[in-house]
Amino acid sequence: MDLSAVVVTYNSRDHVAECLASLERARGALAMETLVVDNASADGTPGLVRERFPGVRVIETGDNLGYAKAVNRGVHESAGEFVL
Repeated sequence: MDLSAVVVTYNSRDHVAECLASLERARGALAMETLVVDNASADGTPGLVRERFPGVRVIETGDNLGYAKAVNRGVHESAGEFVL
């Protein structure tokens, strides 16, 4: 795995699809995984990601950990040589 992209979300349903589509377009020939770490969104963000981007791994924290802790959780669970 070349690259892991960690995206932290919180009530981001209206924006996350565009972000994930952009990552997919930009990946080129890289072996890449995308992880969405969701900080307890109440707007259906995790469901939208699972439905529209089945290749993206969704990690639901169950609570709003804040940005830094959520990023660290995603990095910890990533497999890429590099992390974005």
